[in-house]
Amino acid sequence: MSQCPTCGAPDIETQIEHDRTLYNAAHTRARAEAVNDPYVRDSVSRIFTGWDGPDAAHARSVARFRAWHQHAHTQGGDTAA
Repeated sequence: MSQCPTCGAPDIETQIEHDRTLYNAAHTRARAEAVNDPYVRDSVSRIFTGWDGPDAAHARSVARFRAWHQHAHTQGGDTAA
């Protein structure tokens, strides 16, 4: 990490990037653990009827966005999401 030449404290940009890296790693690990936890899966499936996992949900979301984008593009509409 780069440091301030005067006081030795990490500079703010470096600290933010370091924190972002740690947060992303923790979030990725927590998500992976939650997906495999039977209590979490059961709870989510009770709340969201037809829940078939995060990968399928992501695929549906991407498909809906692409369909919306294609429709907006062919209609000459605003394609800004």
